[in-house]
Amino acid sequence: MDEVKAILRRLQHISVESVDPADAPTGPPLRALPHRAPMAARMLAAIVLLIGVGIYALISLVGFTDWTARRSSSRTLEDAAVSSTSSPRDAPPQYTPPSPQAVLRRALHNMSSGRVQAARSELLSIDPEGSVDVAWALARSYDPNFLSTLATADAAPDIAEATRWYRTWYALAVKEGLVADTVSPERIIRSMR
Repeated sequence: MDEVKAILRRLQHISVESVDPADAPTGPPLRALPHRAPMAARMLAAIVLLIGVGIYALISLVGFTDWTARRSSSRTLEDAAVSSTSSPRDAPPQYTPPSPQAVLRRALHNMSSGRVQAARSELLSIDPEGSVDVAWALARSYDPNFLSTLATADAAPDIAEATRWYRTWYALAVKEGLVADTVSPERIIRSMR
C-alpha cells in the first residue's frame, strides 16, 4: 500500500511541475517533458498491476478461507460419524435412493427398449401427479399410438389410463406455465381412438 501511495504522490508531483504553455519560455522545447509521459505511463501501469495483484490476493485469501472452513466442517462431520459407530467396518452402507430425474431417465430407457411395464412401475414410484415429465411419460406408456412405434412392447395400451395421464400432464403444465391454457389435450386424446 505504501508503494501505491508513493507512486500517486510522484504522479501528483509531475502534474504540478507541468508547464503552462503561456508561461513557457520561447526557444527550444524543454527536453524533460518528453521523458515524463513515458514515466507517467509506466507508473500508471505499475499502479494497475499492483491493484490487480491486490485483488487477486484478496480473492485467493477469501477462497482459501472458504475452502478451509468447508474442509474443517466436513472433517468434523467425518469425525462425528466415526465416533458414533464402533468401527467404520461395522457401519452398514447408507442407501440413498436415486433422484427422480435418474428414475425418469431409467424409465424412459426401459420404455424405448420395450420394457413398458417396468417403466410404468418406476414412473409410478416418483409422484407422477407432481411432475409434468413423469405424467407425460406415463401417458405415453399407455398411448396406443406411442406403443405402436416400439419394436416390441411388453404391455398393452390403455386409452382410459392414457387419457387420465394426458389430462394430469396438461393440468400440471398449465399450472407451471409450460403450456397455455388455450391449448387442449383433447387433440392428443382423440388421436388414440
